[in-house]
Amino acid sequence: MNKSEHNKVSSIFFSKKKTLKQSDLGQRIIQYVKGKALKPEVELDLSGLTNFQKEIYAFVCRIPRGRTMTYGNLANFAGKPGAS
Repeated sequence: MNKSEHNKVSSIFFSKKKTLKQSDLGQRIIQYVKGKALKPEVELDLSGLTNFQKEIYAFVCRIPRGRTMTYGNLANFAGKPGAS
């Protein structure tokens, strides 16, 4: 996990290879995906994203765990049906 100068998460890497020290955030994400924990609260570094990408990310964050949505649905919600 890399953090930017503002202490925001900018990237996360997962690997099947075991390391000596497991990332706390990585473990919390795994527990969340397995349905054993609440969504980890972290501040992401979105500075490299366009406004449209940030808008799509905000929509994705509102999708409940276990539910899915197509790229087409996301684009429609964002008011850009051809963007999928």
